[in-house]
Amino acid sequence: METREAEAGGLRLEFYAKDPHYSAMARTGALRRRDYFRDARARVVVHREVRQVPISQHRHEFYEIVLIVSGVGVHATGGFRHRLEAGDVLVIDPRRAHGYEETRGLNLVNVLVRDDLVPQLERDLGRLPGFHALFTLAAARWREGAYTSRLHLSREDLERAMEWVDRMEEEVQRGAEGGHLLAEAYLALLAGLLARRQGRGWRAPQGAPPSALARLFTWIEMHLAEDLPVPRLAAQAGMSLRTFHRKFSAAAGKSPTAYVLERRLDRAAEWLRQEPELAVSEVALRCGFGDPNYFSRVFRERRGCSPSEQALKHRAGGKEG
Repeated sequence: METREAEAGGLRLEFYAKDPHYSAMARTGALRRRDYFRDARARVVVHREVRQVPISQHRHEFYEIVLIVSGVGVHATGGFRHRLEAGDVLVIDPRRAHGYEETRGLNLVNVLVRDDLVPQLERDLGRLPGFHALFTLAAARWREGAYTSRLHLSREDLERAMEWVDRMEEEVQRGAEGGHLLAEAYLALLAGLLARRQGRGWRAPQGAPPSALARLFTWIEMHLAEDLPVPRLAAQAGMSLRTFHRKFSAAAGKSPTAYVLERRLDRAAEWLRQEPELAVSEVALRCGFGDPNYFSRVFRERRGCSPSEQALKHRAGGKEG
């Protein structure tokens, strides 16, 4: 792949002049995980763009953290548009289609994050309300056309973020022992910075009490092993059941019950990756599944394999899946 270098706002960028994956996207409407995460050990990859051209709305099979380094443009997602400038940050999840329009000297850095790494970040950083505002609730604000509190970094913060991105990329490219773990550590630093900055002025969507939903997402992470019926969640958020259902579903894009189930499965997948020797029944209990048989059945339905098969993959040294 041909590469070039350029100076953008005093920050060095390296970018891809010709990216064959975009032609694949034109055919499928999605950027595929296998095209960017060729090393099975890599769960974070850096992809740089200088003079980003307009690109139609598309999806990714991974999360994407976008740092706008310089230039201007319009970010398009669904029917919503908003202006971009240096210091803006976007967090795009795999469910959300987005693209760029009216680009003029738009230089950006994409930090690509495999979806199986996000639960680990959420476990470590989920107590920061800004984390959920970025990784869970941003898409809801786009849907509402009320993206009034998007994240914008100061010049100092942008330089710090870019330094961590550089280190992240160096560790992945070097391929040394432990390099991918170090890359994930730099990603955690970046995500922590973004969550702290986002948490300063985040407002919940559609008139919910300030930060009530973000605090609730944090609370759920801390109590996944417990019984979490919807009335308990509504009481924790300080809302009536009817209001809670409406506001939660608008924010998360799914019902409270479906969200808790998905978070429990994410947490279980993380336990199976980190401690594959654990008994399936123990993993089930740690993640709030009182019935190990139900846990095994729903895990297979949603993840395509049983918990035991998932653990076996990791015991054998595989990181993929």
